[in-house]
Amino acid sequence: MKIGINLLPLRPGKNGGMEFYIRNLLEHLFRIDSDNQYYLITAPYNDSSLEFSVSNCTKIQIHDETRKFQNTHLLFKKLFRKGVNFHSNLENIIDQYHFDLWFCPFLSLEPRPIKIPSLVTIPDIQHEYYPENFSNAELALRKGYIPPSCEMATEIITISKFSKNSFSEKLGVDPEKIHVIYLAAGDRFFDVNGNVKEVLKKYSLPGEYFFYPANAWPHKNHLLLLMGFYLFRKLFNTSLHLVLSGSGLKDAFDILNLIVQYSLQEYVHILDYIDEEDLPGLYKNASALVFPSLFEGFGIPLVEAMATGCPIIASNSTSIPEVAGDAAYLFDPKNPQSICDAMHRIITDEALRQNLIMNGKKQVSHYSYDKVARIHLVLFTSAYAKIKEVEIAYYHREKVVFLGLYPDGWISRMKFNYVGPKRFRYAQMDLIGGLPVHYPMKITVILNKTKKDRIQIPAQGKYSFEFEFPDSIEKDLEYSIEIIPERLYVPKKLAINNDEREISVIVDSLTLIDDTETATEFIKKTI
Repeated sequence: MKIGINLLPLRPGKNGGMEFYIRNLLEHLFRIDSDNQYYLITAPYNDSSLEFSVSNCTKIQIHDETRKFQNTHLLFKKLFRKGVNFHSNLENIIDQYHFDLWFCPFLSLEPRPIKIPSLVTIPDIQHEYYPENFSNAELALRKGYIPPSCEMATEIITISKFSKNSFSEKLGVDPEKIHVIYLAAGDRFFDVNGNVKEVLKKYSLPGEYFFYPANAWPHKNHLLLLMGFYLFRKLFNTSLHLVLSGSGLKDAFDILNLIVQYSLQEYVHILDYIDEEDLPGLYKNASALVFPSLFEGFGIPLVEAMATGCPIIASNSTSIPEVAGDAAYLFDPKNPQSICDAMHRIITDEALRQNLIMNGKKQVSHYSYDKVARIHLVLFTSAYAKIKEVEIAYYHREKVVFLGLYPDGWISRMKFNYVGPKRFRYAQMDLIGGLPVHYPMKITVILNKTKKDRIQIPAQGKYSFEFEFPDSIEKDLEYSIEIIPERLYVPKKLAINNDEREISVIVDSLTLIDDTETATEFIKKTI
């Protein structure tokens, strides 16, 4: 098989556990598979970090629109403001290289729909449980790509039974389509060299400490960890320190401020960057891994700690009990006193420590990247076997794409595209001027990339418009509508509310009418 792998979303040092997943997967795939041909689709910001000395791996670097936006927030703004469509480059590559299979290991099936068998790895759907952890733009993107990715991919890979069940419960995905592949620790965690004490000297660390490697993301729960650690020091007069490592910690002002508020500057060590070869030593030296995360699809630090013989105290939420088994002492991550009590127990109960270490060695034997790679190979083969039904579904599917449309109906600059058998004559649209700004609001509407209509929203309120499509004689018809406001507004900057999006109007309905006067609703009226 010729297997294309979309690595455009890989941003070195920014993807958390998913970066370790894909790098270890590729390394072990190439160890066991010399028959299939792999094509890694890379970008200028990650290409040099993906070097594999095997004959069946080819890199294809493309200059994707997203390459200019190392800052994720700016990328989201660009996608919604300009309606960037980055599917076309990938579609061209898939056709040009005649791939048999397409694999997207980073949450989203891109492009979609796709005419060849495909797999997508989605570790979790945290946004369905903690929407407050995401900006409006991030929520809109996740809700825009995860459900259709689940629908259109041939197979879905996820990383715990908890995640698999959440897809079925929250999104209604057929469980037969979802495959659980547990992740693992990298090989270096099983062979920690004898010079681990040098790591303490390198990073100026004390002899005894709790260790927590996690990026400064809200669900990683650093604030309640600090509260628990403060109670631990206050109640038990301990000499233990706390070592935190992960991207963004040194810029996380809420975390830094709490450290100062509790006078913990001397006892909390923040390592923003760690050399990969030093990470096993940090586990090996630690008194325990403390893992207070509120939400995990898997939790790679758990298996890394097990492999190095580091005892674990961890949150009792989501997938963590499933992954840790009997190798962790669990606590309530939302209760600082529970965190404090777990810290005290792991330090004072030597029998518990040794039992956790022993159980960890047993538990970690269930997880390996050799197994991860072999299960992926089985799924690649089973997905490819469905080529005929994939082609039938593709050529009979109506393809509908929205860009620049938020779930609540607000738009910045919107693009709508339809490809399918229906022949439409008119488009009817309801727009709402919902912002207290200067009116009239001028808007350009472009139909089928050629016909331009200029409309106005005269004042706040709801207005209906009708547009006629230019004639087309194509058998498989394509219809497109672009809505381009003259100005965009950020409500927070105008002191209207706390919305930081660049928006213009609400699209309350969009209906296309065919030759028989049959209406097809693409956006249903809500107001």
